[in-house]
Amino acid sequence: MEEGLRPYPYPPEGEGTAGASIPAGVRILSDRDGIVAVCKPGGIASIPDRAGSPGDLHSILQEMLGTRLFVVHRLDRGTSGVILFARTAEVHRTLSIAFQSGGVAKTYHAAALGCVDECTITAPLRRFGSGRVWADPLRGKPSTTSIRVLERGGGFSLVEAHPLTGRQHQIRAHLAFIGHPVAGDPVYSRASCAFWPRLMLHASKIELVSFGNGISFEAPIPGSFTEALERARSRAGGGSDDGRT
Repeated sequence: MEEGLRPYPYPPEGEGTAGASIPAGVRILSDRDGIVAVCKPGGIASIPDRAGSPGDLHSILQEMLGTRLFVVHRLDRGTSGVILFARTAEVHRTLSIAFQSGGVAKTYHAAALGCVDECTITAPLRRFGSGRVWADPLRGKPSTTSIRVLERGGGFSLVEAHPLTGRQHQIRAHLAFIGHPVAGDPVYSRASCAFWPRLMLHASKIELVSFGNGISFEAPIPGSFTEALERARSRAGGGSDDGRT
């Protein structure tokens, strides 16, 4: 094994590292060529918030690995899945260019409320003062999300979402814009949180398509996501409320 690389996934199940408090579900998927790929659980921030609250993923990883890491991109607090950090400024610059120029393919899985049709959503998005992101054809930034339907039923649709741009809340705002918000979303479908125990959005795969033969990183769908789906499926036959708004 090359010097400085760790066996993966790391840390081993049930183990931590000295001096680091590691939330359940944080897993390093890969650490090579200056790229650290991590599986982030839902419920923790990617980076410190404005108040400097402890427990964000970036700070946890720097403590775990004992080195500075550069933030390449972010996932919302409630979103689980794969996220990348860079070990050096040079790698950070290369990855940032790839993300900004369309050299990265991202795959998400989401449970959206209602019956979703396969589509490509192109509504321009902008952030409003409330922190919500919504469509604005005049002042919004170009935004594109491709939606592929994997399953329908039980008051929800399981979809595969491919954001072709990288706007804040893009998938969440786009699905809400077409009338099918992500289940368990406290911003765009608050009423559904009574039934859905988490934001049903998971970053499953990142592929660096502009890197030669391509490099990809995948994060398995967590138990909290699949258990919520099974709960919805099992209750569908009984006519239970799924939190549809």
